[in-house]
Amino acid sequence: MSVTRQLAGRPVHPIGLGCMNLSWAYGTPPAEEDKVRLLNHALDLGCNHLDTANIYGKGANEELLGRALKGRRQEFLLASKTGIVVDGANRGIDCSPAAMRQSIEDSLRRLQTDHIDLFYMHRFDPKVPIAEMIGALAEAIAAGKIGAYGVSEWSAAHIREAHAVHPMAAVQTEYSLWTRNVELGVEDTCADLGIAL
Repeated sequence: MSVTRQLAGRPVHPIGLGCMNLSWAYGTPPAEEDKVRLLNHALDLGCNHLDTANIYGKGANEELLGRALKGRRQEFLLASKTGIVVDGANRGIDCSPAAMRQSIEDSLRRLQTDHIDLFYMHRFDPKVPIAEMIGALAEAIAAGKIGAYGVSEWSAAHIREAHAVHPMAAVQTEYSLWTRNVELGVEDTCADLGIAL
């Protein structure tokens, strides 16, 4: 791999693999053997950044990565996310410290690992003070359960506030020809603070 980027303190291929559609969202998921073959082939090709979330298939995607790649855990940066709640009629955002602590434990179990390299809050939770959200993640970092934290779809102001509590490793956001809101402050904020975007 000749070209790499730094993410959460380690070099990764510039293109990561988002694993959501292997378990959820875009049509019928592939057969189990095809999912396992795809994940292993991605690693064989040098794609060493895999991204999942607790919501993808209600944990099924994390379980897939745990099963398929248990023997190869040291070969890739593992990113997962928490915060979006979809439980029947109960839908919303919960980034309370208690919910995130439980989510980390559940994700570790499903992923069959003792640490997640990069753990994102999937959305901003306006009900919880930023210092409390980040405090819970800083505790998980200190305990070795996660290596670093990031956020997904947060504003520039919220990113700055969170980073002041504990340094943020990454911001994940939609960025395409159609969706360019990131250019309204988030891109500059990440550059100013040294946060991967």
